[in-house]
Amino acid sequence: MVEDFFVQYGIPLAIKISQEGEVLDFGKKTGEYKGIEFALSANGGIKMSFSPHKLYNELNGVVNRVGKAMNHDRFTPDKLIDVFDWLTDNFALGLDNCYLHQIEFGVNLPDLGIETSKILDYIISYKGKRSKEMETKGLGRGEKFVFGKYCVIKIYDKALQNGLFGSILRFEFKAKKIQPVEPIFGKHPVLSDLLLPHIWLQCGKKLLSTLDLCIFNDDFDNGLTVAQRAKLAQWRNPKVWEAMKADKRCKQKKAFEKFIGAYGKLHIKQTLKAAIENEVREMLDGYV
Repeated sequence: MVEDFFVQYGIPLAIKISQEGEVLDFGKKTGEYKGIEFALSANGGIKMSFSPHKLYNELNGVVNRVGKAMNHDRFTPDKLIDVFDWLTDNFALGLDNCYLHQIEFGVNLPDLGIETSKILDYIISYKGKRSKEMETKGLGRGEKFVFGKYCVIKIYDKALQNGLFGSILRFEFKAKKIQPVEPIFGKHPVLSDLLLPHIWLQCGKKLLSTLDLCIFNDDFDNGLTVAQRAKLAQWRNPKVWEAMKADKRCKQKKAFEKFIGAYGKLHIKQTLKAAIENEVREMLDGYV
């Protein structure tokens, strides 16, 4: 059905051929339509890589200034249903027969009251790991924590990425394999599982538990004692967290957060926690 669709609408499918004219990749055909990347195997298997959020906005004309679909707004189960209906109508997909091999989920958090750039500047660590700067195309800025071939945590400026005014912070968890999110999705999840309300709720809890393991800096008044400033300098140093064993890191994280609660001005983690809880609640309003 997918190949018939490409032929019907004159959308090219590519096959890799060597300089000697030999067909490569076992004759796999690749193509793209509305942001969906297709890979058609000779044995009839089909792999699709796409963002349901971007696809929904593509179908509804929500694009940036250069005509590319955006995913800066709120995505809901009802929008996902529309995407699945469109996929079923056009490609005869069986949602119960399409297996998930990678998945990413997150929330867009607008108007936090703290500049996005400051939040990104103030990321110290996650489970003792230092963040890396995200690779971006054109405008954009973000930080990420990469855990091999398994998962990536991303925190980035979604407004800047899409050339929008205002403030939108994206907090996202990407599972490169299903194992890191197996407690949520099971061992062999399919597309139809994404319509289950408890899956959305569990994804929200995963974002919150991920946030809880992050450590953020804060702003403080000048009235701290010499001893407090010395301790703060240690807490602000990613190398210090990196060198700690897990049990000590847990104790020091609690101590730093207590210190922030008493003397900090921004309270970034508390702000993000409340924003994530509210966004998940709004996304699922009327669905759960």
